[in-house]
Amino acid sequence: MKDSRPYDFVEMIENAPADIGPRRGLIFKDPLPRLQDPSFVASTGMKLQATAVGVCELSSAKLMNLPSTYPADGEPYSYRVWGKLYHDRDAQPFGMIPILYVYVDRIEKVK
Repeated sequence: MKDSRPYDFVEMIENAPADIGPRRGLIFKDPLPRLQDPSFVASTGMKLQATAVGVCELSSAKLMNLPSTYPADGEPYSYRVWGKLYHDRDAQPFGMIPILYVYVDRIEKVK
């Protein structure tokens, strides 16, 4: 990211099914993070995950000419994504959803 906020690396993403949302964020089929990281577990023991993830400004150009898609019930996701998942530790989450960003190494259209 181009700003000075503190981002923590969370995990690598490989061949993850996703769609591009209307605000150029990614909507993943499976909740992220996938790993059982203790920093993403609430005091209740509930695992904190998100399916909607922001795209790092340094890789947003890779999505520039790709059409937005939305996951529909029963429809396969339109893209596969490879990249690095980061957490914005200073962002105030809405409820139990962590604020995550992805640096997109590669994105491919599958349908």
